[in-house]
Amino acid sequence: MVVCLKNFTLNFKHLLIFGLITAILAISIFYVFSERLHFHYLLANSFSIVIAILFSCFVTKRCVFKTKTETLKQTFREFILFVAVKMPASLLNMLGLFF
Repeated sequence: MVVCLKNFTLNFKHLLIFGLITAILAISIFYVFSERLHFHYLLANSFSIVIAILFSCFVTKRCVFKTKTETLKQTFREFILFVAVKMPASLLNMLGLFF
């Protein structure tokens, strides 16, 4: 029980740290694309979302949960499921900027 709780606490800390890093990355990418490169803000946000999701997927898989997949098909399935979970929040993000 104690080992299980320690693993949960460690995973939660890693998830929190890497979530914060992902948010900072997304905001930074949005700033660079919109303010420095003068992209339309919706396009800049789209780029930041895509890059943040890719980064988050990789970091969550490798550093937080340390999952290993044996085939490319399994890896692709994990990626699709990850994106499917992230997509509703990303769409709300885009809608929030649009209105």
